[in-house]
Amino acid sequence: MKTFWRDSFFRTHLSKKLSFRPLALQTMASKAEQKGTKAASIQNSMAKARGAKLELGTRPMLSATTLILALVLVPVVAIIVGLFAVMFGRLWQLSVSDIPFHKFSNHPSELQTLLASGVIRSHEMIPLYRDHPSFVTFAGDVDGPTVVLIHGYPESGLLSYPKQIEFLAKLGYNVVVPDLRGFNGSFDASVPLSEYNPDAAMEDLRILIQKTARGKKVAIVGHDWGCIPVYEVVRLNPHLFATVVQLSGVHLMAYMRYGSKNLYKHVHYSWYILWDFTFGNIGNAAEWVAVSDDYAFMKKFWLGTANTGSYSLQDIEEYKAVWSKPGLMTSMLAWYRYVPNLFLRHLMRDGFEAMAAPEIPASVPVTIVWGCNSLAAKGHT
Repeated sequence: MKTFWRDSFFRTHLSKKLSFRPLALQTMASKAEQKGTKAASIQNSMAKARGAKLELGTRPMLSATTLILALVLVPVVAIIVGLFAVMFGRLWQLSVSDIPFHKFSNHPSELQTLLASGVIRSHEMIPLYRDHPSFVTFAGDVDGPTVVLIHGYPESGLLSYPKQIEFLAKLGYNVVVPDLRGFNGSFDASVPLSEYNPDAAMEDLRILIQKTARGKKVAIVGHDWGCIPVYEVVRLNPHLFATVVQLSGVHLMAYMRYGSKNLYKHVHYSWYILWDFTFGNIGNAAEWVAVSDDYAFMKKFWLGTANTGSYSLQDIEEYKAVWSKPGLMTSMLAWYRYVPNLFLRHLMRDGFEAMAAPEIPASVPVTIVWGCNSLAAKGHT
C-alpha cells in the first residue's frame, strides 16, 4: 500500500513536474522565438533599407544631354507660346476693331495732286541689278542736286512721297523716286520670290545712283523698310553720298541690340514682323489676313495708325489699286520673310560685338527722324 502510494504520489508529483517543465520550456522557447522574430524583422528591415539605399545609389542619373536639352527646349517652347499668344492677340484685337474712317479726310488724292502739279519729268522702267526692271519717277531740275527717295512697306515711291516730291522739285532738286523691287511698278511675276529682298534692293540703289547722279554725290532718304538697303548701300559705297536721312528706321544692328534687351516691348510693337515670317508664312496666312474684307487689316493697321487727316478716302483707293495686283502682296511680304537671312548675314559678317557696340560708325552724315507716337518709336526706343 505504501509503495503504491509512494509510487502514485511520485508519479503524480513527477507528472506535474514533467508537465510543468515542458510548459516552461515552451514559454521560454516562445519568448525566444518572438525575440528572434523581432530580431529577424529588424534585420529584414535594415536589409531592405540597405537595399533601397543601394538601389537609390545605383539608379541611373539623367544624362547631361537630357538636362541640356530640357534647359534649352523649355524656354524655347515658352517663348514660342508667348509669341504665338501676342501675335494672335493683336490680330484678334484688330479683327474686332472698326476701320477708323473718322481719321480719313475727304481731300483730293495726294497722288493726283502731284501728277497735276507738272513737276514730274518722266516715269521710266530701268534695268538694275540682274537686269530686274524697276519703275523710277524723275521730277524737278535734271541739273539740280540729286535727292533719292526710298519708300517702305506697303507703299510705292509716288504714294509715299507725293508732297515731298513736289516740294523738292520746286526747290530745284533732281528728285529720283524708285519703286523698290517687289513693290508696285517694280514687281515682275516671272521673277522668283527669293529675288525680292533688301540685299538685292541695295544693289539696285547702287546701280540706279551710278546711272542717274552723273558723277555727283547724292542725298538719299529712306523710310521704314527702305532704310535697310539705304544703310547698306551707304556703308559699301560712301563715296556716292553727301548725306543720309532715315525716317522711322534704325540700323539693323541697333534694331537687334534693342530687341535683345527689351524683348517684351519689342515683340509687343513689332509683332507683325514676327507674324509675317513665322505663322503668317504657313499657307500664305499673312496674305489672306491682308486682303480679306476689302483690305480691312491694311486700313486699320497701316493707314489707321497715322495722324488724323494724313490720308484721304481717295488715297486709300490709290493704295488698294496697288495692293490688288495679282501676286504683289506676296512679293512685298517676301521682304519680311527674308528677315532671318538678313539677321544671320549681319551677325556672321559683323559678329555679336558689333550688335553690343554702343555706337555704329558712319562715314557719311546721317540724320534720323522719328514720330514720337509712331509704333516704330514705341517699339525701338
